[in-house]
Amino acid sequence: DIGLDLDGVRAALSPDGAPVSVSETPHLLPADSPEWSGYLSAWLDSESFSAKHGPGHRFWANVPLAPLTDNAIALSWQDGVVEERLMARWIPYNLLQGGSMVLSAGDALLLTAHNGVPESGYAAIDVNRTLPSGLTETESFETVPISPLVYTFSEPGDYIIEATYRHESGQEFSSALTVTVHGFEFANRPLAYVGRERVWEAGQGGETGFTPRFGADPRLALRTVDELNGIVRIGSNDNVRDTIVARAPGTGAILGSVEAESFRLFSSWETYAEVVDTLPDGSRIVEMMMVLSPVHQDVKIYKEIFVGGVVFDDGTLDRWFLPEDFDELGQVTFRFIMAPEVTSSACHRTHVYQDDLLIGYR
Repeated sequence: DIGLDLDGVRAALSPDGAPVSVSETPHLLPADSPEWSGYLSAWLDSESFSAKHGPGHRFWANVPLAPLTDNAIALSWQDGVVEERLMARWIPYNLLQGGSMVLSAGDALLLTAHNGVPESGYAAIDVNRTLPSGLTETESFETVPISPLVYTFSEPGDYIIEATYRHESGQEFSSALTVTVHGFEFANRPLAYVGRERVWEAGQGGETGFTPRFGADPRLALRTVDELNGIVRIGSNDNVRDTIVARAPGTGAILGSVEAESFRLFSSWETYAEVVDTLPDGSRIVEMMMVLSPVHQDVKIYKEIFVGGVVFDDGTLDRWFLPEDFDELGQVTFRFIMAPEVTSSACHRTHVYQDDLLIGYR
């Protein structure tokens, strides 16, 4: 995470500027200088990436790196007045080390195999992915150690990468790397009704069945109630935009973020309810105002009357209010008809929905 109010992130090769993206198609890096120069020159001089909001006024971004060379990364904020620079180099992973690692979908590795002398011999690399059906899908590559394999893990799942290094003398050395790739996407953008707590199905961990760890801005109360199914409860105390992130367990890597927007609803005693007319039979027409701040296009409100002798002015006992019913100030007025003998108020319940999901009531 970068704890700065970032305007953006820019990456380029240093000093000349060049590749800042990696093809998702597995490929081998060129082994000789002329081909390597052509490989680099085919890439762009530089590229900018919009930083995404994270919790607590922090920001994050996935920045692709060019392999085997210095990448100059610039972080700018305060409208470009302040800039910080750092250098990063993407180096190969020697598969003869074996081991295991956890990655996120879209991550890439530079893969090679050698026994300490990368200038000689050659390597055979098999990338085995376990499919949801239980079958194994294998991609095979042969290369020399100085020409690493660029492999992007575009699909979540479990991988075993087997490598055999063959020295010029005929000796062989083998090992394997186990990789678990997590993938996660938020199910939707949650809305929070200020002062009410709601249930939200954030999403599940996909093929690998992992449970992401959720984090949010301090202003947004968030707690997980069902880890297996990615169900959380959220509550807001102000109608502002907050950010929720999903992190990979173990590594803490951010898998994605989503904005949680909040709103306030004012009605009844918070606005006004007054008699505006009396019918010949003595029935009173009562007008009430409701204010939604702000008005979100996926919020709708359902009101139902539960006291006898009271109806809406169209004679019904319930009514839906859609975003287009509210004016530019977020206000809408509606009327009840109360029979002469009614001594109570126009008692009714208010249910608030995000699309078709109930998220609060009053």
